Amino acid sequence: MYRLPQTPVNMKTFCFLLALLLPLLGASAQSTFLPETDLTHLMSDDTWYDDQGSGQVATQSTHAYETFAQEGFVEGRVVSNTIEGLEPGTYELQFYAMACLTGRSGQTGSGENIAQVFANATMTSIEVVKTSTAQIVTPAHLHTLTCYVLDDGKLEYGIQNIAAGGDWYACQNEKLTYKSGEYPKTATISLAVDAHDYGTFVAPFDVDLSSLPKLEAYTISTLGADGKTLLPTRLTSSNTIPAYTPVLLYNSGEQDVVQELSNITIQPGEGRTIDNGILHPTEDNWLAGVLPEVPGGKVGAPNNSYVLQTHNGHTAFYLVDTERATPNVRKGRCYLVMPAPTTEAKAEMIDITQQSTGIAPTRARPTRSKLIYNLAGQRLQQAPRGLNIIDGHKVMK
Repeated sequence: MYRLPQTPVNMKTFCFLLALLLPLLGASAQSTFLPETDLTHLMSDDTWYDDQGSGQVATQSTHAYETFAQEGFVEGRVVSNTIEGLEPGTYELQFYAMACLTGRSGQTGSGENIAQVFANATMTSIEVVKTSTAQIVTPAHLHTLTCYVLDDGKLEYGIQNIAAGGDWYACQNEKLTYKSGEYPKTATISLAVDAHDYGTFVAPFDVDLSSLPKLEAYTISTLGADGKTLLPTRLTSSNTIPAYTPVLLYNSGEQDVVQELSNITIQPGEGRTIDNGILHPTEDNWLAGVLPEVPGGKVGAPNNSYVLQTHNGHTAFYLVDTERATPNVRKGRCYLVMPAPTTEAKAEMIDITQQSTGIAPTRARPTRSKLIYNLAGQRLQQAPRGLNIIDGHKVMK
């Protein structure tokens, strides 16, 4: 029997080669599917679902699923199928789908562009077949859609009404192909500004403010002659906050603004300086933005920067002294970094002016009376000498 010659192993060489191989092994483990992998076996015609009709697996051999709405037209009706546990990436999906407008509904309709086939966020309009009886699926009803599966690993596809639509549907799976691991990343950020008050905001996608006419967006790049007053500049396009643009917001309305911007596709950030989720300030905008990818969803404001805070009913940018405290800035919020010549003064507070910007002065918030109790739990108007409980804290007077 031939035996391989035994060669002594140099441990340094072994560790060096292992260090080179481990990243490659890790990278390959991240992707289970190769490009053009056929995943048709993951599709099932038993899992079609009609959210408003009376669907059933067809008895005919011409298609796998048919459903009929006895009540006729249902606006927004969806017939769908779902595959879960997929890798995020780009997929090509093929399936048959047909919508019929039958004589049983008593409707006529135009039969044009009143239904859509979809796969996640990819949609395309189709013509509804106008007929006296249900039709069979033909090759003309095969739809090919390129779509993205995001981090949730879910692919939902099917057919839906966008107006009157049809009353009878037929669906059948054909093919699913994994194309690549490329897909748009998404982010969720909250936008919140109290009535007659300020806030900061940044997002890796455009934000339309047309539905929030009382919300005004500004950049900051000018300091008043006193060295303690900011002169914000309103965005040229007042209805949109562009992606990767840190802004100061002012709510001139009587109602607080609170919105959750959920699962919005992240836009490319070319030309921006971003380190560990922090969007650096520029000469034209002194605000630094905390993006969604920042570790832990927040960052400690750096020393000598300024954070937007409210003290004694007054909102302004307050100096950060990390020896005393380090305030956290959450994702979607900003802090102010003054240019080098202005940091020498180190003003404790930098105000926001209303001159030439349209920003109204901050509404003073009413001062709440302190809650004073004695040790027996009785409410007092004033604190007598001795030990009292004031706003939940024991205080000796």
